[in-house]
Amino acid sequence: AQKREDRPATAKEVRAALEDIAREQGISSFIPGLRSLSSLSTSTGFMPSPAPYAYGNYQTAQTASSYAPPVASPPPALPIKKRKRSFGGWITAGLVAAALVCVFGSLSTHHSSPSSSPSDPVVVLDKYTLAIGVYGSSSDVADPVRYANAQDQQILSMFYSGLTTVNSKNQIVPGLAQSWDARPSSDGKGLDWTFHLRPHLKFSDGSPLNSSDVAYSIDRVFSSSDNEYAYLAPFFKDGAGRLQGKPQTLIGDSLLTPNPSTLIIKEQGRGVFLPAMMSTYCFLVVKKSLIGDVGYSSPGYLNIDKAGSSGPFMLSDTKSGSVTQLELVPNPSYYGGQPKLKKVLVRFYYSIDNERADYQANNLSIMLGADHQSLTEVETSDQQFAMIAADHYLGMNYLTKPFDNIKIRQAFALALDKPALLKEANQTGLLATNHIIPRKQQAYNESLTGPAGVSSLSGDAVQARKLLQQGMKEEGIQSIAQFPPIALTYYDQGPVCNTDKMNLIQQQWNTKLGINVMLKRDGDANKKINSNANNPQGLQLWCSEWTIDYPDPQNWTTLQFAKDSAWNASNYGQNQSDAAASQQQVQADLLKADTLQDPQQRLKMYQDAEQKLVNDVAWLPIAQDNLVNLVKPNVQGYQTNESGLASPDIMQTLSINM
Repeated sequence: AQKREDRPATAKEVRAALEDIAREQGISSFIPGLRSLSSLSTSTGFMPSPAPYAYGNYQTAQTASSYAPPVASPPPALPIKKRKRSFGGWITAGLVAAALVCVFGSLSTHHSSPSSSPSDPVVVLDKYTLAIGVYGSSSDVADPVRYANAQDQQILSMFYSGLTTVNSKNQIVPGLAQSWDARPSSDGKGLDWTFHLRPHLKFSDGSPLNSSDVAYSIDRVFSSSDNEYAYLAPFFKDGAGRLQGKPQTLIGDSLLTPNPSTLIIKEQGRGVFLPAMMSTYCFLVVKKSLIGDVGYSSPGYLNIDKAGSSGPFMLSDTKSGSVTQLELVPNPSYYGGQPKLKKVLVRFYYSIDNERADYQANNLSIMLGADHQSLTEVETSDQQFAMIAADHYLGMNYLTKPFDNIKIRQAFALALDKPALLKEANQTGLLATNHIIPRKQQAYNESLTGPAGVSSLSGDAVQARKLLQQGMKEEGIQSIAQFPPIALTYYDQGPVCNTDKMNLIQQQWNTKLGINVMLKRDGDANKKINSNANNPQGLQLWCSEWTIDYPDPQNWTTLQFAKDSAWNASNYGQNQSDAAASQQQVQADLLKADTLQDPQQRLKMYQDAEQKLVNDVAWLPIAQDNLVNLVKPNVQGYQTNESGLASPDIMQTLSINM
């Protein structure tokens, strides 16, 4: 603990100290948010990341045209997007935040007391009141443009609505837009999507919600290249230039509002996945007057109050103590009607022990993101276990030796026994996998095999050694002693890439291949992964995670492996290996799949491409992630989709049995 005389004396010093700690902990992406804070009460949230949605049938609300688009041209190189952190990464950040509260003492408006404070908001539950427990801070939940973890996204989806949304069946369904259709753009470079808004839309204060509000909310996402979803800008006409301020706005350019109930989005690249993309939380519609002093050009935290909601609930009250509580009540102007619940209490805890104590004392209806390995017998009976669309994987750079050789890549992949690895790492709740596209996603391929046709998740040690010898011969490597040094770089973040797990991977490779891989723990690993594309001096081998941003297989395939995509950290197809030509054909097939309007043909092309990606070990998938929530038995109808979120249709029908 820091001595009192060493504590920062001013808010400016506090923010500087927070920035230093963020850098040390490998969470420097929080720094822009820290700089916009007016007090320590607005620190970042700390639980799992992702926005994993399953790809759904957007044709349910789309007037399909007979237009057969030509093969799409590659999108521009994408701006760097921050790699998402796992559940364990948010635990780490949460512990850092808890320590900071202790360090900075009275400068903070929240306190990390191990027991309840007399000033804590009192919880009174009845048949119309739901109480949700969240470990972390409440600051980021107000603004969809800010980075949001899964818990933040749950709250955002209650405050706000977007053009489209994902329902409890993981399907894309109408949100503020009741229908949409597409036609080729006049320049032939993209599609013009027309979204028809529902009639008589209103914000929670009764003021009209129209197409200009939607256009404002979308354009705001691209007002800074530092925004979490700035990488989506190149899919909009002139979007890449918008990030540089040229043009200064997409409104009137690629975002047209011919009347209050119609929005036209000029898409670039002819991709048919735009309705799915619009379900991403960053595009939730906010009221311009809520943005506050930070303003239009540099999105910050919303001055949220009961007047600004476009979703099923609105903020009624906030209370603070050692627990921060948001009180949500139904939005009387919500297009979807009124829910059965009359009140939702969202309680943010700085102590996991306090959160569990409140759950055990029946002061919480739901505890989000529980650690399933430390549950009591009663808690175990309450757990809801959900597999979510998130992959833990290893990446290999085709531009560095020896991973420009396909057989050596395959050898490293087949030398891993993934179920045994997860068991020894105490991660048996995760699903060992050979897939890039996660289970339960449309385009998931039940028949997919691992590299070299090996279907077993346990790999094949004999085949691995055989492939290694063949690859070494091709590369002129006479013995293991001459094998190039291998370094596995990772950021120690919870269950995804923790040191114990990396040690186990190292041991398996040493035992089965006789290769001693050096482990390199690096707090800047995520930043280095993001700069690996087309970089022969980049990382050689690394550990990471990807969680789906929007429900379409393009998010797992084209986005990750297309030519010159910023996410193509492995440099698939942009290398000098013997497989480069065939990989470039796969890249072309993916771009074509992005444009196809026949859903079955489109999914089949993605499945074929995924098998080829797996064969060449474009990624080395390890496991699919999971999420555990604790839900009291009297909560009726609660369930989550593959993002780990209770969708708006679930929140509308959820009830309490008292």
